Amino acid sequence: MNKEDSFYMDTLEKTQPETFDFINHLSEQCHSELSFASHEINNQLSFIRSSYQLISKKHPETKDFPFWAELGDAVNHIISYMERTGLYRYSFKYVPAKLNLTEFLYSLPDVFDEQFPNRANAFQFDTDTHNIFICADSNRLLSAFLELLSNAAEADNSCGSIQIHSHVNACGHTVTVSVTGKGSLSEINPSEMQTNPLIDADAPLTAQLSTPFFSTKENHAGLGLSIVAQVCHTHHAGFELYSRNGFTTAGITFPILAMDDMRNTI
Repeated sequence: MNKEDSFYMDTLEKTQPETFDFINHLSEQCHSELSFASHEINNQLSFIRSSYQLISKKHPETKDFPFWAELGDAVNHIISYMERTGLYRYSFKYVPAKLNLTEFLYSLPDVFDEQFPNRANAFQFDTDTHNIFICADSNRLLSAFLELLSNAAEADNSCGSIQIHSHVNACGHTVTVSVTGKGSLSEINPSEMQTNPLIDADAPLTAQLSTPFFSTKENHAGLGLSIVAQVCHTHHAGFELYSRNGFTTAGITFPILAMDDMRNTI
C-alpha cells in the first residue's frame, strides 16, 4: 500500500464504511492465509537446516562434497528471506497508543547494539528540548527505525557515527525525525527498472527505493525501506530520503499529540 492507497482507504473509511470494512476484511484474510503458509514453510525449512547442521557435524567429510556448502547457504538465504517477508507483512498492522517519541529515540542505541552486536557505530543526538508525544505502534515504529539504522551502518564501512535529529516544525503540529549516515544515494538506472516492473519510473526517488523486493545490494530481500515506508503510511507520517555531501538522510514527519517542556520534568 503506497501513500495514495493509504489516503484512499482513510477517505473510504469516513465516506463508505461498509465498503472499507469489506476491503479491510479481505486484506486481513489474505494476510492470515499468507501467515499460515509462511509458518508451514518455515517449519520445513527449520527441519532442513537442523538436518544439514547435524549431518555436517556427524560427517565432516561432507565439506568435500560438491555443492554441500552452497546447499547450506541456500537454506539460510531462504530462511532469512522468509523472515524478512514476514516482517514486511506485519508492518501493515497498526495498534496505536500514546508514545513518548523523545524517550523512544534515546532508547535506539541500546536496541541497535542488541540487534547488531558486531557493529561499533557511535550515535550523535540533536533533539528538540521537549518531551514529544505521538500516536504510534511502538513495535512497528521500532522495526522501521532499526531498518534505517541498519542501512546507515551498512553504508559506512568505517563504523562512523549515526546522527539522530528531531525538531518541531514551524507550524507546531508536526515533528521531523531524521537519521543521517555516511553514504550516497544513486538514481535507479533504466535497466534496473526493466528487471523490476514494479518500479514506477516517474515516481520520486524515495518511492522508487521503497519498492518491495527491489535492492541494489547482493543477498538482500529489498524490503528494508518498504517496511519503513509502510510503517510511515500507517502512522500518517511523511517519509523522504535525500543525499548531500556524501551523507544520506532519512526523514520521518509525525503529527504531534502533545509536548511537555523537558526542563519541567527534571
